[in-house]
Formats: sequence, structure tokens, C-alpha cells
Amino acid sequence: MAPRTVLVRLALLLAPLGGLTGSIAVSADEAPPRLTTVDLAPQIEGSVGWALGLFDEAGLELPPLVIAQHRGTEACSGHPAVHRFDGRVSSIHLCDPEPGGYIEYLLLHEVAHAWAARSLTPEAESAFQALRGYPVWRDHTNFAWHQNGTEQAAEIMVWGLIDRPFVPARIDDNGCTALVDGYRTLTGRAPLHGFTDLCRSEETSVDTRRTRHRPPSPVWGYSGRRPAVSAIGG
Repeated sequence: MAPRTVLVRLALLLAPLGGLTGSIAVSADEAPPRLTTVDLAPQIEGSVGWALGLFDEAGLELPPLVIAQHRGTEACSGHPAVHRFDGRVSSIHLCDPEPGGYIEYLLLHEVAHAWAARSLTPEAESAFQALRGYPVWRDHTNFAWHQNGTEQAAEIMVWGLIDRPFVPARIDDNGCTALVDGYRTLTGRAPLHGFTDLCRSEETSVDTRRTRHRPPSPVWGYSGRRPAVSAIGG
């Protein structure tokens, strides 16, 4: 299903670290455009349309988005991608993206953060923590990447939405039933796709809570670099 999106290109002021130092040119009473893109290559722009289309098809509302492409990783604090939310608009920064399956995964992961920033209710977040047992929603300094609830939520959203087999091997409790339960707790609905070709049975699902290192991840069709556990900025 093609997203009902108008790609709007506006001039934005980018700080040295890639943050937005100027606001989108709309008044406080005017709704920002649904999507603003900055310097996206045509192939990356196509992947953006694909990712937003999955959220459209699932009926999941997103905040206004600014998606920018950068050379080097400084704008992403050394990561390949990062999401930031200012209370009204989400900005997603892609650093040195390469077309292919990996950038599609990155986009879905970061857009999932944008969805959660706007739409995840406190009640759903509390229920998700009770279900998953993670220690903190967001603290990448004192806790491993996979121990952050925000990262578990984004990975489960990717699994539930993506239109091909995928397993979120970077988080614990990644069995099929746990993924379905997590997605339903976050969204209140069944997964859009939720392929079970690769997810493990509950008896053999990987538990990474005792290690700060990512478990082995099966190749599921992406091309590009395979990141370390902290490579996604969140």
C-alpha cells in the first residue's frame, strides 16, 4: 500500500552535530508537513515511502517527520541512524546510508521510535515493561542497548510491520509468542505481518540480559554494514 505522503523539501539549518537549529517554516498554529526530507538520495527516498507505507497500512499514526541524510556519522553521534523528538516533530538522521535491506530495517526502527514518542500511552508503556521486564525505558549510558525498553519496543515494531521474515535477535525474549504479545501490548492490535519463519520457539529464544554483547543475528536479506550493539542511536 503506497503511503499517502507528500515529500516536501524545505531548507533547514543543520548544526555541526546534525541537530535542527532552525524550526520548520510553519507558525505555532499551523500543522507541520507530514514529511520533510533533506538531501535524501532517490533510493533512500523510496525506502522512506516503503517504511511509512507500512505504518499507514497498520493504521499507526506518526508525528510530523523530518528525515535527513548526512555524510559521515557526526550528525548521528557516531551511529548509522538516530531519532530525536522535540515534543511536536520527530527528526530521523541517516548517516552514510547504503540502499538495501539494512537501511530499510534502520528506517523502520527509527520510525518506530517516532511512533512511540507520539502515540505510546503511559498505560501501554507500563504494561509493556511488566510484560518484558526491562529495567529502564531509555538509559544507554548505564544499561546495555538491549536492556532499554525503547529499543525492545522498536525492534518488536519492526518485526510486526516488516513485509518479510525477520527476527529481532538483538533483544531477549524473541520467541514468536513473546513478539506477538509485545506488539499487541504496544499497539492494541495484531501484527500487520509478523512473519514467524525465523522467530524461535519460547524454549530456545535468546536471553541477552546477562551480557552486554549482541547475540548472533541471522542474515535476513539486508546489504551493508553489520552494526555493533550500540550502533543504532535510538
